[in-house]
Amino acid sequence: MTDNKQSARFGGLTPSEAGKRSWEKRRERAAEAKSKPELDDEDELDLALRRIAQGSGPGAVAAVRLLDERSSRQTGESRDKRLLELLTPGQRAVIAAYLRDEPVSPDDALAAWCST
Repeated sequence: MTDNKQSARFGGLTPSEAGKRSWEKRRERAAEAKSKPELDDEDELDLALRRIAQGSGPGAVAAVRLLDERSSRQTGESRDKRLLELLTPGQRAVIAAYLRDEPVSPDDALAAWCST
């Protein structure tokens, strides 16, 4: 093979130079990947569902439904968190005891809601 054909194969670079550039690019990509914030499983699932939903067919329809369900569930969870932030620690304790089927005296419940 002549030098002209060989350098055309590597974009005008020698095989050694092409290898070095390739290695540098891979190292740069790896560094960028480390600097990006990692996605949790929930974010990855949302991204995958969005990709599927962009297609067509039954899989896309199912993905859109799942995204809608997840969105409404997350909206409900954020609403619940805001509501919990409004409660006092005493009110939360009474609610938690009630949910665990523990007895809550009326006096304790009133004290939790009537205290300022």
